[in-house]
Amino acid sequence: MSKFENLDAKLLERSLEVFLTPTNVANALGISAKTLANWRVSGFGPKYVKLGSRVVYSTAELVIFVESRTRTSTSIPLEV
Repeated sequence: MSKFENLDAKLLERSLEVFLTPTNVANALGISAKTLANWRVSGFGPKYVKLGSRVVYSTAELVIFVESRTRTSTSIPLEV
């Protein structure tokens, strides 16, 4: 597969994604839009896409972020 075919495949895949605004994401996470903006500055939070001056989040990245924060216990395992 050439570089251009690979790029076309990636662009097609991205075009099928659903993107959310920071307000939508903040509401879904139960945080303020300001907290989400602070997370972007500090490098925490879900990955985002910058389109000109707009910031949007893919639903896929939001799911990945939430799953990465999922825990089954409050205890921290001891390191041996």
